[in-house]
Amino acid sequence: MGFVERPEPNLAAVNFDIGASTQGSRFFVADAQAPAWWDGWRANLTITTARANRLGDGPRRRSHVEARLSETRGPVVAATDYVRAFAEQIRPYVPRRYVVLGTDGFGRSDTREKLRRFFEVDRHHVAVAALQALAEEGALPEARVSDAISKYGIDRARPPPWTV
Repeated sequence: MGFVERPEPNLAAVNFDIGASTQGSRFFVADAQAPAWWDGWRANLTITTARANRLGDGPRRRSHVEARLSETRGPVVAATDYVRAFAEQIRPYVPRRYVVLGTDGFGRSDTREKLRRFFEVDRHHVAVAALQALAEEGALPEARVSDAISKYGIDRARPPPWTV
């Protein structure tokens, strides 16, 4: 499939309350964008802009990713049912901390829910990744991360999924 066949990425926007992962719904709200077409975001909406900036004689343009993130704050967490490399394609255009979770390895799951849990890209692991990124930025105490890991029953001693 070429990029011409799908000129726009398929976006589904939802809001979810990560704060519910630790202490009710008072901590913070994250905006989740679901780009079903990572390589399309890269080709049509980011490197095309980079090319125009390199060859153009007008003012610098921002990529789609830069524009979408310009009005938000905090770390960006990308979780995909594909290998991390898909979400990594837009890293140069993410202007701050960028955490990528993906299904690197061989699947052993009969449902998407089990696949996401096995490869640590389910909602609980996304919440922990977001909390960890915020803790690393000093926005919340590390104890919040540990609390979430305990609450969700995440086994710290489990081997990384891509090694089993």
